[in-house]
Amino acid sequence: MPRTGVGGIELTGTDELLESGDVKLPLMVYRPETTLRVPAVVVCSGGIGTGMFEVMEWIGRRLQRAGVLAVTISWRGSSPEFDVDDASLAADWLASQNDVDPNRIAIFGMSRDGNAALRTGALDPRFKSVVTFGALTNCLQMIDELALSAPGRRKLPVNWLGDPETHRDFYERVQAISWTLLSARPSCTTIRSPRRSSQSGRARRSSTRAIQMFSSTRCR
Repeated sequence: MPRTGVGGIELTGTDELLESGDVKLPLMVYRPETTLRVPAVVVCSGGIGTGMFEVMEWIGRRLQRAGVLAVTISWRGSSPEFDVDDASLAADWLASQNDVDPNRIAIFGMSRDGNAALRTGALDPRFKSVVTFGALTNCLQMIDELALSAPGRRKLPVNWLGDPETHRDFYERVQAISWTLLSARPSCTTIRSPRRSSQSGRARRSSTRAIQMFSSTRCR
């Protein structure tokens, strides 16, 4: 049943719980009404905490209407260190669903979650397509640019990821560019992030393009 989430946003998916050992990840599942096996998308939830389903309600609902099973995942923690592991656990869960075609699984994300999608797509061959909006690809470059252009904003990612001088190895492990350059995946699309003032509307218009990719032969 639909329920009201943070900010008054109606959540229309179904709550599920993914359990693997000590890891417990809440999921939000958007299952289309069909008797056929359908393509599926792991939707990485937004934010630098454990994620918010409300942020991705718009794409989960649209994918469901397009006949794609969408599962929005949460993260085990605020650090991106285990994001790839969590996304791969979602692929395990999808593979256990009788109504999912395991050969047509994609992954989608924005910002930190675009980073997670790119890293996961490079490392887990079960994902046949990767689509991102405004992916955080090179954390070290971002920190350097903010030091020059917006020193005040630099504090947020530094507080999140640590000092790049003393935690450089960690940055290298979690930034997408470290992995995607080594990957030759056939379908990886990054859509440039629009300006924040119009991000919501333009991202939703761009989602039509992403949905077409998810349900096309590129995911087969």
